Amino acid sequence: MNLPTDPAAADLFFCTLYPEGIPKGMSLLIWTKQDKSSAWFNSTGDAAVYAISKAPERDVYAGVCLRVSDLGRRQTGKIETIRLIPGLWGDFDCGDKDNGLSYPPSVADAQLLLSDAPVPPSMVIGSGRGLHAYWLFKEPWFIGNEESRSGATAVAKAWSDYWRELARRRKWNLDSFGGITKMLRVPGTLNHSAS
Repeated sequence: MNLPTDPAAADLFFCTLYPEGIPKGMSLLIWTKQDKSSAWFNSTGDAAVYAISKAPERDVYAGVCLRVSDLGRRQTGKIETIRLIPGLWGDFDCGDKDNGLSYPPSVADAQLLLSDAPVPPSMVIGSGRGLHAYWLFKEPWFIGNEESRSGATAVAKAWSDYWRELARRRKWNLDSFGGITKMLRVPGTLNHSAS
């Protein structure tokens, strides 16, 4: 079955995350699930074109945070490779999964949970199984040393914990989304496991 993809959505997403482009010496990771393959880009436009080209047959994810330059086809980059964080994010899965946890029952419920945000998200995107939300910083957070990396890790974990606590108050679960090596589905691509 040939399902529709949306090249404009992928391009807009990357341009919104990185409005100044990809800084020299850094790369944007695109990872495809079925073949566990990484591709590295220093152009948001090239990353969007590649992501859409893979979408008809593969689940396509992007590293939210930029890494050092090309790490190879089989690497996604460990925490030490993170160089830039554009903001914070949330992964709000909905409905039943086979893990016994109670997620927000619907996208409308996930949107209700998002209304608890102290600051509205910069963008909210359908993930195929729920919502991804992004809170972009006014300026990107450059990671230049272990102290800044530890600080970013702590902030991302605290943000994830905050949202998990808000969900628990509504008797829902959320998976942790706090790691700065997190990869999330590229907008305009397909969720093959949800179709």
